Amino acid sequence: DHTTPEITGDPYPATRECNDILQSEYEAWIADNLSHLSATDQCSEVTWSVSPESPNTTCENNGFAVTLVSFIASDDCGNSAERVVEFTVKNNFPPEWTVDLQDKTIDCNEPVEFDLPTFNNVCGTTNLTFEEQTVPGNCASEFSITRTWTVSDECGQSNTISQTIHVQDNQGPVFTNIPGDGQIDCNQFPPAFGEPTVLDDCGEDQLTYITEFLTGDPSSCTNGETFDYQRIW
Repeated sequence: DHTTPEITGDPYPATRECNDILQSEYEAWIADNLSHLSATDQCSEVTWSVSPESPNTTCENNGFAVTLVSFIASDDCGNSAERVVEFTVKNNFPPEWTVDLQDKTIDCNEPVEFDLPTFNNVCGTTNLTFEEQTVPGNCASEFSITRTWTVSDECGQSNTISQTIHVQDNQGPVFTNIPGDGQIDCNQFPPAFGEPTVLDDCGEDQLTYITEFLTGDPSSCTNGETFDYQRIW
């Protein structure tokens, strides 16, 4: 038996959107075509097969992916005949974000950590990138930084989403070592003050004394006379 089955009828082509039910739409299209095709063979029963089992979703030809689908009629001896038709997938939808990023406000001693957005893309491969922009604040340790994510598919369709983190410095420096009060002889004026130390979580600090108070007159120093000298940092 070297005679191939004889097919009656031709399958019709189809175009479908790339979506999450594409496979079921493809299978329904195959089933409808098979219901309109018939084949006979002189020596045995004829069985049908279809190839491929899933459509091509790779972006090509400006967003259209074409699959050549073979409807194959075979007899028991392995002889076969086929009809080939196009099944086209149209990708008009960019990837979609599945999360809504929220802006944050943090203290300057906290790490700047952005959330990683998630997305859904039904067809083809994707690429996720980001860019950042920093806006200065009122001082060196205050600023706002915005990260803008872009997800794009292989057809050049894209979506963006942004998140801004505001960094604030709301805590003042803290003295960690304050020199104690002292006494000197009257003729040792002016006194040598000790240096306090300062701790600040953000940035560098400038240590200055803002006021000095003098009570009494050291120039008229006599036995038993006292005066006070105070420095405020």
